[in-house]
Amino acid sequence: MSTQARCSSTVHGGGKRRAEGMFSANWGVRLPISCGGPVVPDTISLIIWLIGGAAGGFAVRDLLRRDFGLDPLQNAVAGIVGGVIGVQILQRVIPALSGFDIVPIVGQVIVAFVSGAGSTVVAGAVIRWRQRRQRMR
Repeated sequence: MSTQARCSSTVHGGGKRRAEGMFSANWGVRLPISCGGPVVPDTISLIIWLIGGAAGGFAVRDLLRRDFGLDPLQNAVAGIVGGVIGVQILQRVIPALSGFDIVPIVGQVIVAFVSGAGSTVVAGAVIRWRQRRQRMR
């Protein structure tokens, strides 16, 4: 069965038909579903990205033995933002690394970790630059 055919039926309370990527229960709530599977892997992937990015932010501080002018909360936020943005870019460039399988998940964890670490270093450099610039005034 083609993807188009799988997405063309409707799901109602007792039936098993799908309507153009929407799920409708007995009470009338319509939730988006993907034709390839449930929405749950997207949530799990987001959690993986957040944890990977935060881990990268903390690891770069420990590995380089520098605080980059960031406190632990700023490290976590910079790592999380970098992790999510890095994986989003990866999935746009290499669509095969999106999904909920072992290879895409490992790739996403690695990219989230590395981009979280990179964004922490960049954020620390920007903060130090701004602090030095303010002292010179």
